[in-house]
Amino acid sequence: MLKHTAQRARRERGMAVEVTALTLLFLIPLVGLAIDGGVAFMVRTRVGAALDSAALAAGRGLISGTTQSAAAANATTSAMNFFTGNFPSGYLNTSYQAITACGASGESACANTPTGGYETCTSPVCATFNPNSAGTLVITVTATVNSPTYFMRWIGVSSLAVTGLGQATRPNLAIVLLLDKSSSMGTRQSAVGTMPASINYATATSCEAMVYNAYQFTQNFSPFDTLAEISFDGTVSLDYPPSNNFKESGASGVEQSIANIQCQSNTNTVGALAMAASVLNYINEPQALNHIVIFTDGVANAVNSSSFPLRTSAAVGTHNDFRMSPGVANNTNLSSTTTPTASANTTSCGDTSGQSLCDMSTCVTSGTVIQGAMTQASGYSVTGGTMYLLQAFSTNYPYIGNLGSGDPSPSLPAGCSGGSWYSSYTAAGAVQGTIGYIPTTDRFGNSTSGLWNGIIEQVNSHTAPSGTPITPGNSATKNLTGLWTSYSSTGANTAIPSGGTPSNYFPSSGSYNPTAYQGQFRPDMPNTIGIVSMNTAYNEAKAIQSNASAGTNPSNYSNPGNKYTVTIDALYLQGNGGDPVDPYFLQYLSNQVNLQVPSCIYTATTYPFTITYTANPNYVSGPPSGAYIAASSTEQLSVAFSEIAGSLLRITQ
Repeated sequence: MLKHTAQRARRERGMAVEVTALTLLFLIPLVGLAIDGGVAFMVRTRVGAALDSAALAAGRGLISGTTQSAAAANATTSAMNFFTGNFPSGYLNTSYQAITACGASGESACANTPTGGYETCTSPVCATFNPNSAGTLVITVTATVNSPTYFMRWIGVSSLAVTGLGQATRPNLAIVLLLDKSSSMGTRQSAVGTMPASINYATATSCEAMVYNAYQFTQNFSPFDTLAEISFDGTVSLDYPPSNNFKESGASGVEQSIANIQCQSNTNTVGALAMAASVLNYINEPQALNHIVIFTDGVANAVNSSSFPLRTSAAVGTHNDFRMSPGVANNTNLSSTTTPTASANTTSCGDTSGQSLCDMSTCVTSGTVIQGAMTQASGYSVTGGTMYLLQAFSTNYPYIGNLGSGDPSPSLPAGCSGGSWYSSYTAAGAVQGTIGYIPTTDRFGNSTSGLWNGIIEQVNSHTAPSGTPITPGNSATKNLTGLWTSYSSTGANTAIPSGGTPSNYFPSSGSYNPTAYQGQFRPDMPNTIGIVSMNTAYNEAKAIQSNASAGTNPSNYSNPGNKYTVTIDALYLQGNGGDPVDPYFLQYLSNQVNLQVPSCIYTATTYPFTITYTANPNYVSGPPSGAYIAASSTEQLSVAFSEIAGSLLRITQ
């Protein structure tokens, strides 16, 4: 009995050894798989983190390169550098899995190129760049590394391939750059059509410095962004329609369009803003960062209307119509035209200096309204002067994909051309002699009434402190505007009736003007043109900024039903020429939460000065606030443009 038991025990011990050996045969690979898998998991986590950083780096690297393909290649190099920096070769004894570069013989690494996008590979990473029609760019970076095994190699597996993916979404920029080319900017010093190679800021005019720095500004952005450029004087021109090719040379890029700018004429700010809004609507990228960047050196100076009412014989009839001369080139026509019921001061109506108030006859024999941009050319005077009616747009407004030839140039109405009347709408007296009043809404649906209604421009003189850099040819002393009620003796000769209170309006009652003109903005005073221009520009800016929430688009836009969040950024070169300075205009326009104190160099007491802030009483919550940079001279333009570019680039990252 004992013998059999001992024999069975020996047999069982033998079986236990066999079972243990058999178990270890399977257990050791399983343990090895767990250990090797754990190492691979650690590797994969590190790879994923490195690829996330690489995808972000790729997004930042897209500003290099003049074309989208070049930008994608440069961004992939940035991604590779970040990946290898965060996951160095040899980490945990890993190795990179080599990738054949796109375009190489027999390659298959770039087979995942998205439609309309790009895939580029720089070993050990591949990156795809997939833009969508809404205005975002999806960046995907992948890499594979070989994670070594320590136990699984016993079964012939020497390494595990670990593939990771990092992804980032970049909101593209849709930028419309508005450049003021009015006469107060001076003239070009290099040949028009040539981009200056450099700038001597000690002698550079504002126009020359703007051309150079505006072009440098455009080179900060990615070819995956969209850029358009608009220049404006009295007439607005879409010089460079929206494109991703703006960094390319020749006709494809924006350089030549900016180089072609010459500075002259007036400042149609509201027309430039309206054109910019139509361009963004045409681009139609609601998820992009839609920005209007406006550069200007002064106050607005253009009132746009498609229906300025003409002073027809029927409208004036036997009514009085007092306004500032000159009404005609000379007095010979007065005896043959309608004679007003009140005694007309025929001598002052022919006052070519425009300094006299008279009961003005009319030459218009037919027609009811006229379209154009009404500007002033007499320094925003309140004692009369010269106004123009100009072509508002030299390219089609709104922009719907075709530049075209823009508006027709305004032609004098029947009965007013030649002879003793006017040669054109730039002749002295043509505007005040033929146009009844400024309508209550402008061409773009903006109210002509607003924050500047009671303002007089050329008052409230201030001088910049000693040491302030001033643009060559500019003055250190400027008028900063004020309420007309505080300067009631200024422009007293313009008051209707004589001896009354001067105003930007015709009287709202009495027998001094035709009934339809009463209470309307006057077209016979340069000051009124200025303040209505400011009102409409500000009102247009508010309409653009509120487009996404409460705005409506004109029915003739490319996508009238689509609305966008639009930010307006402003760059101000303070106080060129003899124009007044409105220290808050662009701060209001860009919807600043707080206003800068001092408001401009002319209200500072020392230079340099420290900027503090006070609440903006006209800030509108909800719509975005843009960047606002003020430069006191051309020497500061480079930094100012760079600050605007930096603010835009930060929000894409």
